[in-house]
Parts: sequence; structure tokens; C-alpha cells
Amino acid sequence: MDSSGRIQDRRVVAILGWSCGDHLTITVIGSSVVVQRHAEGVFRMTATPYVALPAPVRSRCRLSAGTRVMLVADPGQDALVVHPPAGPDC
Repeated sequence: MDSSGRIQDRRVVAILGWSCGDHLTITVIGSSVVVQRHAEGVFRMTATPYVALPAPVRSRCRLSAGTRVMLVADPGQDALVVHPPAGPDC
């Protein structure tokens, strides 16, 4: 993840078939972040195929630039789960 919260691995976006303009919801569950494509989502995919986590989410989950996370793409649920390194819950 870079300093603006962008997840650097674009393959997950390709696997999920997300594209520019898609609306996303971002939810913190425990110590993980769940990103889903949803017509009423307040976040949007940009022209560059990156998922970016907002600063409040990064702060809550203690994620900073350079943090290595585990990504799980679930096309059946149209979701991306971001698992931070082991540690206390968000």
C-alpha cells in the first residue's frame, strides 16, 4: 500500500472485473477491510485500476505506507478483503 492508501496489486481489480466509475462500499470488520462493488457505494473506482483505502480506514486499522497486506478477491461476492498483518483489532 502506498502513502495515499492505494493497494498496489492491480490483479485483484482485474479478477473482480471492477472498472472506472464502479461504486464501492468500504467496511471495517474486526481487523479487516471489506471492499464491495455496490450501486449505492460512496467511493468510486478511478480511471487507474487501483483500490484506495480512505485515511480514516487506514488510521483505524493502523495501516501505513509500505504495509504489506493479504488480499482475498471473492468474485462470487463481488468483494475484496484486505487483511492487515497480525495484531490488535481495528
